[in-house]
Amino acid sequence: MSKKSGKSRNKNYPYTVVEGIDKYVDAALLAEMPDLTLYTGLKLETKLLKKVGITTSEITRKSMTRKEIVQRVYPHLFEGYNFYNLCVSFWMDFVASDIIERIEKEQNCAIKEIALEDWEEIMDWAIQEKMKVSSMITLFRFVDSPVLHPLIPALIEKYPKKYYQETGVKPGEEFQLGELELKTLDETEEALSEGRTEESASDQELLSGLDEAVKVMGLLKQRLSSVGEDYRSKYEAAHEQINNLTNQVTNLSKELKEKEQQNEMLQKHNEALQKQNRDAKKNVEGLESQLQTQKKESGRLGTLVGEIRKEKDDLQQENRQLQSKVSTLEQEKSVLTKQIEQQLEGEWSKKMLVLRMEKENEAQQFEREINSLSRQVEELEAQLQPQRTRILCLEEELQELRQKYDQLFQQPVHVPEPIQDDGEDLEDFSLDIFIDNKPMQIK
Repeated sequence: MSKKSGKSRNKNYPYTVVEGIDKYVDAALLAEMPDLTLYTGLKLETKLLKKVGITTSEITRKSMTRKEIVQRVYPHLFEGYNFYNLCVSFWMDFVASDIIERIEKEQNCAIKEIALEDWEEIMDWAIQEKMKVSSMITLFRFVDSPVLHPLIPALIEKYPKKYYQETGVKPGEEFQLGELELKTLDETEEALSEGRTEESASDQELLSGLDEAVKVMGLLKQRLSSVGEDYRSKYEAAHEQINNLTNQVTNLSKELKEKEQQNEMLQKHNEALQKQNRDAKKNVEGLESQLQTQKKESGRLGTLVGEIRKEKDDLQQENRQLQSKVSTLEQEKSVLTKQIEQQLEGEWSKKMLVLRMEKENEAQQFEREINSLSRQVEELEAQLQPQRTRILCLEEELQELRQKYDQLFQQPVHVPEPIQDDGEDLEDFSLDIFIDNKPMQIK
């Protein structure tokens, strides 16, 4: 029973429309509410109260009667869904079951099994049993909806005075009322406006109200025990959930503290890596400067070697020309010697002897010149040798620098991306040296 009560109290009921007479069935629903539900529920609906022109203080002081509240609120009940749902939930939980039980007991069948044509007799019986017209209207609205909706206009048209007395709302042109019913309504309205009521009607309403109050109190007593159990279980579940959430918050706080510590360590590690990156960048810039200097020096040496090589080639060419000249002179000498030998037999032998001596002197002079040039060539070769040795040393130094450069970039140092372009530039580095007036590329 507690489960059923708990479910109905938490259920959201959609606004049930009764075509053409929504306001009248809303008035009947409000008339079914006890003071506690009516006043307390409305106190929370500030927007609805503002809409109908009622202040919270008027509700708190109960300066308005139930009927005055119903007359103000019923045209706008559909605009305050929360209050509407509260009223429906209360009626379904505490009123509907008693009415349905009495009707089913009288008819000896389930309420949904009652034929539509039998309800007119049941309505008369219910009124005789001092059931309220507003209770029957609300029953037809929500139970077996919308099958029983057509019974609502007929019920109001049959008992317009009781409806008016219970709700304070006068049935309008939506209902087919005879002259007698309209006259009775007018008299009742005059009596209510003058503060007079028929004694029998007043007594009947008082007795009906007391009877309903006793029934509601009995139902409340039965339901409160089950609701208490339901709320106790809900409290225990909520308490356990709070404990679980508290433990989760504690664990999350510890994890957050650990994450913050890890974050601080990572920040310090990042700062160290950035410092290493800056140092490595400076080292690379220094190596680049050294490489540029070596490149310029190599270019200068290459130019110097080329000039020396060219000078050597010129000297060798001049040497070859001198050798060719010496060879020619020797041939001439041989020819002249033969001529002189031939002429020695004659009168010109003495003259030829003198000529031979002159030629020999010339040959000796040429040999001295050739020897001098050979010595110059040897001196140039001796001067060139240190330059060749220096070039070889420079080539070895360049090779060592290249190896150091490769080793530097092969070390597992986490260097950020700013130095990646520099590595590619160094890989493309090439050094051109001119040796013997020919380009030589060192990579």
